[in-house]
Amino acid sequence: EGARNPEPSMAQLDELIATNERQGLGIQLSCDEHQPGFISSLPAGLSLALYRISGEALANVRAHSTARTATFSLRSGTDAEGAWVEVEVTDSGRPRPDSAGGGYGLRGIRERAKLHHGLVEIGPRIPHGWRTRARLRVVSDAATTLSS
Repeated sequence: EGARNPEPSMAQLDELIATNERQGLGIQLSCDEHQPGFISSLPAGLSLALYRISGEALANVRAHSTARTATFSLRSGTDAEGAWVEVEVTDSGRPRPDSAGGGYGLRGIRERAKLHHGLVEIGPRIPHGWRTRARLRVVSDAATTLSS
């Protein structure tokens, strides 16, 4: 029987960054945790969603942008609705010719964010570049499962 690997989480962010760097994308990492250890204490489902969103956003830079570097920002905080965690990937490149995808990656980002009561902003930056930002609500996995 094949061994099953556990689902990835934000605990593997360093590996995700290193993988993208080996594939030619330089990454500037910016972490702005409001509480030390907050990211590592996220519910498993939320951490998996953030990891998948992060991976897709970085893959999009590699596939669709002339940029050779990207900025990856990880933030957390609270507002009137409670705790949130946010990932943002930005670049300053231009769209690669003939690199338009089918939109499935962006749809996956939006669906994962919606599951976690999140907001997504995806689109071009001025004067050039691209931004993918997803802010997800921090609720227990049980609450997310019940409400979906």
